[in-house]
Amino acid sequence: MSGRHVLLEDEAKTWLAQAGIPVNPTRACRDADEAVVCARAFGYPVAMKVRSRAALHKSEIGGVHLEVNGDEAVRRSFAVLSGLVRDDPEAAVTVQPMAPPGAELIIGVFRDPQFGPVLAFGPGGFYAELYRDVVFRLLPLEESHVESLFEDIRGRKLLTGYRNLPPVDTPALTRLILAVSALVE
Repeated sequence: MSGRHVLLEDEAKTWLAQAGIPVNPTRACRDADEAVVCARAFGYPVAMKVRSRAALHKSEIGGVHLEVNGDEAVRRSFAVLSGLVRDDPEAAVTVQPMAPPGAELIIGVFRDPQFGPVLAFGPGGFYAELYRDVVFRLLPLEESHVESLFEDIRGRKLLTGYRNLPPVDTPALTRLILAVSALVE
């Protein structure tokens, strides 16, 4: 990964899991047969995503298939997704279990040249870019800093349960954010 600035999803999840941070298991598959084996191992339905440095914003190119259910559906999704990045020799398709319903949140870290490591937190998915509802904190964090993260996002209703979404387990989210902070130290 020398000289790279962005980890692909499965690479980031491997690194986080090695640090003891819980992640949804994800496997990069190079062919449809391998994708079927992974999907069967996880249990249906699964999520499938294009894996390529040329497609970091997967949903913008149709690179995310959710609720894929059954061997033939996996094969069809694999064909479509791999076709989106056929010019990338390192591309693959990831397979992962479907996450339970809940708020999609983003936790990111970057290094500011002047201030050092900074944590970003807010609603995830397309909301992250659409509403730019992200708050930032210098690292390392203490528990009191995490509480202010929750209070400072405009989408804080997502944390308490909104419409059909269950409330977020904020103690678990706090532990996760503190673990990410400790990982960066």
